[in-house]
Amino acid sequence: MVRPGKGVYLELEDEEFEVDSRILSNVLYKGDALCAHIMPVGLGRWLVCPGWLVWPTRLGPGIRSRLKKLQLDPIKLERFLQQRASTAEERPKIDYPRDNTLEEAVVRMTEAAQVEGKKSLVHSIEEWKALVLACMEGNDLSKFIKKVMRWVGIVSSLDDVNKWLALAMNIWNATPQPDRGGKTAYEMGRQFDNRAGE
Repeated sequence: MVRPGKGVYLELEDEEFEVDSRILSNVLYKGDALCAHIMPVGLGRWLVCPGWLVWPTRLGPGIRSRLKKLQLDPIKLERFLQQRASTAEERPKIDYPRDNTLEEAVVRMTEAAQVEGKKSLVHSIEEWKALVLACMEGNDLSKFIKKVMRWVGIVSSLDDVNKWLALAMNIWNATPQPDRGGKTAYEMGRQFDNRAGE
């Protein structure tokens, strides 16, 4: 539940947390997923620690029932959000694209697929859009990822997996979302960044 201008109620399987945060109350909608660490401030109330992220998709009931097993290390999460790492080995070896439009994201994927000879990844803008929207409607990011990885086929390294997933998530995040007024995840993120800087 969202309390406009005050905070939100978060659920983690069988637990509920009342979080004081005007920012979150303006960013979250009922059913959204938040990746964050919270700390108690007494009387059953909580505050959000630095390094939180609104997940770009909704989580299905299967994932929601196992969220306690998916807890991230707060330091690693903070480094990920800041796009930095403690050692050279941890640093990402690929670029994470952020295209302004779905068309640009599909062109980027198509060019990479053609260079690597992965023709099953070459689809029209409308085909990619239909896939993303179908998965969004079912709150099923994992279905999208599985489909893309089937198209990718055999890979030689984890870096290859990360490269194709980054290109796929670029398409996902650049797809206009009908239930968000036609805005993309990137556009919503930029709006939040602008509001946070005011």
